[in-house]
Amino acid sequence: MSTDLPVELWEIIFDQFSTSKSTLKACSLVCRAWMRIAWKRLFHTISLRYPRWKQPKAPPPVSSWNFPWALFRRQTPETSLVGAAVQGWAPMLSFFNSPRRPTQYTIEIKIILPLSEFVVGPPPAFFVAGSFRFPRLRDVHVYAPNNYRQSGGSWAHLHNIISHVTSLELDCVNFRSFNDFITLLASSRCTELTVEDATWESRDIIQLSHRLDPPPIRRLSLVQIEIWAITAFCDWLDSFNRLQNIHTLVLHVLEYPSEWCEGDNVLLRRCTAMRRLEMKVDACSFDILPSWDYSSCFALREFSITSYLSDSIAVASPCKCIFEMLQRLPRPRTLESIELNIDDLERVHLSWAQPHCCQLDDYLIDLSHHALKSVVVFLCQYSFPTLTTAVDLQAVFPKLYHAGVVRDGL
Repeated sequence: MSTDLPVELWEIIFDQFSTSKSTLKACSLVCRAWMRIAWKRLFHTISLRYPRWKQPKAPPPVSSWNFPWALFRRQTPETSLVGAAVQGWAPMLSFFNSPRRPTQYTIEIKIILPLSEFVVGPPPAFFVAGSFRFPRLRDVHVYAPNNYRQSGGSWAHLHNIISHVTSLELDCVNFRSFNDFITLLASSRCTELTVEDATWESRDIIQLSHRLDPPPIRRLSLVQIEIWAITAFCDWLDSFNRLQNIHTLVLHVLEYPSEWCEGDNVLLRRCTAMRRLEMKVDACSFDILPSWDYSSCFALREFSITSYLSDSIAVASPCKCIFEMLQRLPRPRTLESIELNIDDLERVHLSWAQPHCCQLDDYLIDLSHHALKSVVVFLCQYSFPTLTTAVDLQAVFPKLYHAGVVRDGL
């Protein structure tokens, strides 16, 4: 038997879409087959979704949780939707509690917990790091979407697991008050937090926020959040000196209202210890980049930009906007790494020959004489169909290419 472990076995995904026992049986066979040569590599990451509960009444008894499901990475939901039914936790519990301890080397668990649906939760204190079930567990990632901000029956499940969560994503959540939001975060140990399009029925920011200790957030992304909420959130972190812990800031540059743009400026001004800035830019919003306030980004060392281009929108010159943005940094010569990932590059590759692109190449080669060691460009394979990757890079950044600073990210 080969000692090379198939890539799909690095992660096991439990999903609600399959009603067949075959995949779970296959997992058992694979465990036995590779146990001696690759046991430590199996199931480093486990992905699961809280099973849906169709009737908004009392949860079914434990004895009725009897449908297993398991979905490997190469399967798609579209191929396994047929026959989907109400699912339960019994098959996963039998897998997790197996005498062979298949999760003894699991280091990460990814959970989808839809807040707009009625779901069935696991037993209390199930995902506990250091337990017999997960002795090496380090990260618990929870993605909690709430379609159309409906009120479902899953809030209790989120509160039950929040104390174990290290990475939290909240999407379209409507909180009763800002204090409820603060209380939820204070109960977690999040190092990564993403909140998108959240709303609050009440703005009662007072008192409580100064008594609850914030989690040690190191990576922060607040998308389409009102400026008062961003300011209050930063004040809460700052009162415990936790803004200094944020080393990565992720901004989504879309066609925002002016208030949301100002909220991003608040984050840039308040997160003074930020070392890495990641931007996800819509094609029509490149010109927003130079207009932001970077005056407090003294600790910035890494910069990443990912753009998504629309077929119906004329593309602005990305090189011009990136060049002007870099010039606005207080200490551009301390940058160590730059990543540029521009989608649909074949639509704009002719612009690389424009003066702005040559100007960006000259500016980056000057930065390479200081701290800049790496420029990573993610080029689409179809950008220059007749040329090789090396020729692509040489066409985009000729001086950086000959200096050996730029490389292809693919």
